Amino acid sequence: MERQIPSIKWKSLNRVAKSNSGDDPADVFDLALDYYRGEVEFMDRELGKLKKAVEADGVPVLWVVVSDHGEGLYQRRRILAHAGFGLEHQLRILWLMNGPGVPAGPRLDDVPALIHDVGPTLIDVVGLPQLKDAEGISLVGCWQRDECPTTRSWLAHGVSPTLDRLTAIAAYDWPLKRLRQAPDLDGTYNLTEDPWERTDLSHKPDLEGEMDRLEQLIEEASTELESQLGANRRQLSEDEREALRSLGYLD
Repeated sequence: MERQIPSIKWKSLNRVAKSNSGDDPADVFDLALDYYRGEVEFMDRELGKLKKAVEADGVPVLWVVVSDHGEGLYQRRRILAHAGFGLEHQLRILWLMNGPGVPAGPRLDDVPALIHDVGPTLIDVVGLPQLKDAEGISLVGCWQRDECPTTRSWLAHGVSPTLDRLTAIAAYDWPLKRLRQAPDLDGTYNLTEDPWERTDLSHKPDLEGEMDRLEQLIEEASTELESQLGANRRQLSEDEREALRSLGYLD
């Protein structure tokens, strides 16, 4: 017998969790996790049904499941959000693959994989030539040739839901990350040792040179991003605001 899973529309999660738990932040956090787990279990079950139906005739299928972002779920500063923050639990994605060309079982941990690596990796798996202008890299070497990236640099940023200002920016030199946001979220973290950013290393003198370099990257990127946002700044219509609310970008 299938377990009954609580299911609500994602746009209602913030309101439902708060209304059903009173003012206790811990209760809001627990209830949000219950709903989220229920939605994940529901989708997992439905994808299993789809996989069984599609593969019923014996044709091999490459299955790929990728999310576009993580979610706050009140884990830091009781935040339910993913657009305006540079925190790891909101930036990290789910990426699962199963089928021809993908060995069963291997799990890549502590690998600096980015969302734009999905395309090049899939192209490599199916044996097609890579696109010349692809931004990402193939990670097939991680399980075929023992050629997994161990160091890598990139930038991430967050903007306000109304797209009128920069709210967070992070510079990475894997595994080191420098995050600039509100004072209580600023910090420097080693993501291999501390993937959920609980220990700020900003006071470490041996990291001073690396932090200065990452700060310079942040300064340069911030100037460019603020200029782009300023050029595109405009008032959102109520329909646009409602669309952002439905996606969880606005309460």
